Amino acid sequence: MLTVASPAADKTEVAVRAQTIRRAIEQVRGAAQAPRVSIVAAFPQSVPLEAVRPHAREFADLAARQGVLRDIRSLDGPGFVGVDGMTTAGDASIQAFVKSFLAEQLHESELHPDGWAPAIIRQPQDAETRLAAVAGDKYSYKELDDFTDLIARTLLGAPEATKVDRVGVLPEAVFLNYSQERLASYGLQASRLGDVLSARNITRPGGVLEVGGKNFVIDPSGKFNNAQEIGNVIVSASASGHPAYLRTWSTSPVPIRVRRGI
Repeated sequence: MLTVASPAADKTEVAVRAQTIRRAIEQVRGAAQAPRVSIVAAFPQSVPLEAVRPHAREFADLAARQGVLRDIRSLDGPGFVGVDGMTTAGDASIQAFVKSFLAEQLHESELHPDGWAPAIIRQPQDAETRLAAVAGDKYSYKELDDFTDLIARTLLGAPEATKVDRVGVLPEAVFLNYSQERLASYGLQASRLGDVLSARNITRPGGVLEVGGKNFVIDPSGKFNNAQEIGNVIVSASASGHPAYLRTWSTSPVPIRVRRGI
């Protein structure tokens, strides 16, 4: 039995992220002198900002309504998103508000499993220390899936091995975010998207090819290997005849979000 787990993010990765976050905080604050706080959530850089910005706006709106933050300014960059604002609340109160928001306002499927816990940063120069306190795993679930798949295939090459099982692999889910209005402009209904994708993601028998006395089974497949391939599916055409891809439909430029988990 082999147990595979990811170590925590190393100091180098934390330092690089903290440097970027510090610059973003200094930029949005400018010359502001009043006591301010930044609440930053880090996640894998493969996750598009457009997929998480709506959550940051929702958080900012709720914080403003409940008086937790004032003069709220958005900040984001590669692999992080957050808000900066004036406050008189202490770290404990802000942390309690963040936990309440995550538990009551967001669905579990909207939280990326590889995301780090939000960091509360008072002074820009403390970004690295605060980020190190909430640093997550070095490798994502997708990377662990690839690693263990490679290990399994390598072990099967040994003459002593006849079977290898992987346990604990999280299933992958793909969520499609779309705009009803934009769908209607192309003359399509949301209920048809499933049929379009099913027609593409199908395996049909290709027969048998006989070569040199041996039979080779032909198995042509159009199955999707990643979320990008789903976004590249042509589902309609514009009035001018240009192809319309699934990835173009959303209130944000990138409608495809991949979540590792149940």
